[in-house]
Amino acid sequence: MGNVFEITKAAATKIKAISDSENKSGYGLRIRVAGSGCSGPQYQLGLEEKSSEGDTVCDAFGLKVFIDSESLGLVTGATLDFIDGPNGSGFKISNPNASQGGGCGSGCGCSSGSESEHGHSHGGSTSGGGCGSGGCGCG
Repeated sequence: MGNVFEITKAAATKIKAISDSENKSGYGLRIRVAGSGCSGPQYQLGLEEKSSEGDTVCDAFGLKVFIDSESLGLVTGATLDFIDGPNGSGFKISNPNASQGGGCGSGCGCSSGSESEHGHSHGGSTSGGGCGSGGCGCG
């Protein structure tokens, strides 16, 4: 995908498996930045059948990726990975351009710095400093 938004092979493989399990084989991944707060950008990840007008459409290991024009500049240079380790599994967004936050977070859990970790339910999340509340899920 060049320098737009990188997706690791592990993340693409997991997203395709989730897509297949939800009878959405062939759907693409929608990446959206839904605002920003004191903890940095709030990411939304979801499965969509097709792109919308104005989207940048990329391919990562056979997975279509849709990024709207408003989110594109905010995710350029970021990487989505899937981590499966002894403490659990989930998606992780590393965004070197994200501002680091201070104590109020929202999204899928706790994180610090400019990386976001997402639970196995393939949701969106937070980047920044503190535990928060709020939703995440596949749209």
